[in-house]
Amino acid sequence: MLFYRAYIFTDDIKKAFQSDKELFRRMYVDEGTCITYSQYSYSFLQEARKDRNPFKSIHAYVAIAVAPFVLVLNRLLAPVVGEGHGIFMISAFLTAPILIWGTDMFVQTIVTTIYYPIKLERQSGKPVLTKGW
Repeated sequence: MLFYRAYIFTDDIKKAFQSDKELFRRMYVDEGTCITYSQYSYSFLQEARKDRNPFKSIHAYVAIAVAPFVLVLNRLLAPVVGEGHGIFMISAFLTAPILIWGTDMFVQTIVTTIYYPIKLERQSGKPVLTKGW
């Protein structure tokens, strides 16, 4: 699931660059001897790409509704399946959006600070430097 999400997010970044031709120039500024990438460039991409928020209100409502039943079922099914699995089911349900959000941030960081700077340096021969961090 996380690899698929990373693929979709990478595709969203590519589509954002394709739809807004000036975005790439605003993010990576050619200053003659080098190309700079500033802290604000990250926010330019976040505004341009499609927003895929993994935190939906349905997660909170379902977790609140399911939690008592899972804990009760845990007590009822303890002789059959063992104890202690209910809390793990609830925490797995709650941490899925956090993992997806973390994957999105990781992919955007890798693409904007490693992949494109290496690609730009190979194409232009100029070093890509961070500015204002």
